[in-house]
Amino acid sequence: MKPQSKMAGSLAAAACLAGTAIPAAAQAQSWEYSVSVYVWMSGIDTSVETPIGTIDTELSFGDVLDNLDFAFFGTFQARNGPWVVLGDLNYSALGTSLGGPIGANFADAEVDPTLTIASAFGGYAFVDRPDLRIEAGGGLRFYDVSVDTRLIGNTGVPDVDIPRSDSWLDVIVGVHLRAPVSERWFARGYADIGGFGLGDSSELSWQVYAGGGYRINETWSVEVGYRHLSIEKDLDNARIELDQSGPLIGVSARF
Repeated sequence: MKPQSKMAGSLAAAACLAGTAIPAAAQAQSWEYSVSVYVWMSGIDTSVETPIGTIDTELSFGDVLDNLDFAFFGTFQARNGPWVVLGDLNYSALGTSLGGPIGANFADAEVDPTLTIASAFGGYAFVDRPDLRIEAGGGLRFYDVSVDTRLIGNTGVPDVDIPRSDSWLDVIVGVHLRAPVSERWFARGYADIGGFGLGDSSELSWQVYAGGGYRINETWSVEVGYRHLSIEKDLDNARIELDQSGPLIGVSARF
């Protein structure tokens, strides 16, 4: 499937999920909205089970840039008093070579992960003061993940292709907080956890973020921080572990 088609499907899924999260009690009130786009300067670590054993890869952000085919990161947020609805979309496609022998019969291995992650979260601010707002709630996170591995054979040994892919939903629970530091500066963070091995969901998925930002005016703000996302899942009866982490910089518009 083309990256653009996969992104369109994921955006539609995220929109549907977000729609189910809006509390009926707040629909008649006034909503405030914000949209953010950001660059996640992350590295990606993968661990993939294969017939010759587990293949581990570690990519720095520089490695990711060198091997990146396409990426998009964006967030949508709606607030109404203590109620909040969040939507988030991550898409990245890349490939890398381990650059060394794999066992006795293979000269190299190529690992090509493609990640589409769309989240919808609905919450309520149980702390809502001028100096601190803490929201707690839950939602759904949609994953479409493929990790294609090719073992490059030595002379006389054929290459071996090992495709792994799956799409699934995780139930997530989490907290978000925002604390103004001054008139224009603010701190923000969130953490969530999900999957729990329910049905076809992840064995475990979780993420954390901590950062700070500057409000340029009533509409625009910029933010920097650090984000880590971890996924553990069986794809086609093989264990896959993905960890994506690194600094983040973004710009937001409120309307």
